[in-house]
Amino acid sequence: MTLPAALTIVSHMHNQELPDLALIKRHAKAQSKAGGDMTYMQCLDQAAVELYGLRHFHEARARVKHAASAAPIAASPLQYYLRTVQEYYLDF
Repeated sequence: MTLPAALTIVSHMHNQELPDLALIKRHAKAQSKAGGDMTYMQCLDQAAVELYGLRHFHEARARVKHAASAAPIAASPLQYYLRTVQEYYLDF
C-alpha cells in the first residue's frame, strides 16, 4: 500500500531523527549519475526532500550542526575532579 505524496511528506516532517548527511549525499550522487538534467546540488535538495521531508539540503546540514552544538560535552575525569575540589574552597 502506497501513500499519496502529500501524506508521505507529512509523515517525514514529524520524524525527529537527525538527517544522515552521508546517506543524502550517496542518494544524490546515485541520482546524478543515473542521468538527468539536474545539477548535483539540485540532487542533494531532492534527496533531502525524499528521504527526510526537508525543504533542502542546507536545512539538513543546519539541523545536524545545531544538534552537535546543543549536545553537552562530557567532562573528563580531571575536569570533574577539579570541579568537585573547587567546591570546597572559599571564594575570597
